[in-house]
Amino acid sequence: MIEEVRGDCALLARFRNVFSSPAFDLLGGEVLAMDGEEGRSKIRFRPRPEFCNPLGFVQGGFLTAMLDSTAAIAAIALTGVTRFMPTIEIKTSFIAPAPCEPLVGIGQCLHLGRRTAFLEGALYTQKGEQLLAHATATARPMPIERVRRFAGLSP
Repeated sequence: MIEEVRGDCALLARFRNVFSSPAFDLLGGEVLAMDGEEGRSKIRFRPRPEFCNPLGFVQGGFLTAMLDSTAAIAAIALTGVTRFMPTIEIKTSFIAPAPCEPLVGIGQCLHLGRRTAFLEGALYTQKGEQLLAHATATARPMPIERVRRFAGLSP
């Protein structure tokens, strides 16, 4: 069952102003809620038919990308949208086949340190009745300004 994530409208507005990702857009990602106090996120993904395997289920690599975003955005929320979270490693467990329909991700930042963050994410069916996949990840917190300069983006 999907747990509720308390939303912070100001934090979400700041995130949307700073964060832009063609990969997240391709996944059909939409941040529904960010909780900066608890380091949590709730995201809806709209998988495309091109993401599906021959059986009609979303291929695992796309699910891992969704989980990566879900977990990282939870940590970004905990920083007040001051840090970006490049992934160092991620481990995904596939629990049930994911239908090619809207999915909901719940992310949690388990620990945020100066050099590493430990994260987790879970993907559910849209109504939350079934857990489809779970991931744990380690990320490297980096100031957003530094990441944007490195990428050649304006501050």
